[in-house]
Amino acid sequence: MLHIEDPDDPRLDDYRHLTDAAARRSIEASGAPHGIFVVEGPLALDQLRASTHRVRSVLITPSRAETSAERLQGLGPVYVADRAVLAEVCGFDVHRGVLAAADRPAPAAPAEVLAGRTRVLVLEGVSDNENVGALFRNAAALGIDAVLLDPACTDPLYRRSIRVSSGWTLRVPFARGADSADLLATLRQFGLRSVALTPADDAIAVDVAARGGLLDDPVALVVGAEGPGLSAATTQRAAPLCRARWATRTTMGAPPKSASGLSGSRVEARRAGISTVKAGASAPVAKAGVASGGVMPGVRPAACGPAGLRVLRRSACGPHSPASRGCRRARD
Repeated sequence: MLHIEDPDDPRLDDYRHLTDAAARRSIEASGAPHGIFVVEGPLALDQLRASTHRVRSVLITPSRAETSAERLQGLGPVYVADRAVLAEVCGFDVHRGVLAAADRPAPAAPAEVLAGRTRVLVLEGVSDNENVGALFRNAAALGIDAVLLDPACTDPLYRRSIRVSSGWTLRVPFARGADSADLLATLRQFGLRSVALTPADDAIAVDVAARGGLLDDPVALVVGAEGPGLSAATTQRAAPLCRARWATRTTMGAPPKSASGLSGSRVEARRAGISTVKAGASAPVAKAGVASGGVMPGVRPAACGPAGLRVLRRSACGPHSPASRGCRRARD
């Protein structure tokens, strides 16, 4: 470990102006052939260490360093500086006490990350850093193999996206496409069926879709931004449409009129051309468990989107999910 007392030490240049977007673009673009990125917090550092990204350095406070010997083993160089020095360099109080800088990988093409994948998440127009992070965290918990993004989506390797994802943007493979139409065409080439997640009343309920095999692998779940949702063109290309059923009581208000009970499921099943399952029979469930009634244990059902998988945020933070350790921290 190397102790640094001077905030102007050039060895700390990767960490400067973390709250200044314009300054960061310049710093990150010039740091390596494909740029650099910074992660914040012990959990994100663990995920970085487990990933394939090359770590450039670690910046840590003395108190955090005292309890992180095992976590830091094999990483280097490790710079130790007082919390006040970190604050002056980074532009804010780094209360988590640890940062790390890493080289960005070369951008991957969608075809590169789709090879051999059977369950994919597609994001359209998700420009909020926290929403992208939450979607990646849910993707990891629900067994998603890869994530595809359109050009309007924010950077999964932005510091806040990494933090909210509990570090899973570092682990789940992702790629950008030219646009949503290009992404959906590529999915078809790889034999994946696209399913658009939407709260639209005419969409098939997720439990009905699951019983009909519409959510079985290979499948790509397509979600849009929290406000506008998916574009009309994308919902047409990514048919069928699928939504989660609302419970009679939810934290999001009264259920829509289309949220009927079992009889409603059978009506929707007939409309979708799907055979219904007799009462008491076990329905097929996708390997992540998302399709059994559209609800995960401990979660009140809510509409599927427009942020899509984000409605399963609490279930993805369950005690047995890979994201469980980071849920509380993601709220910080």
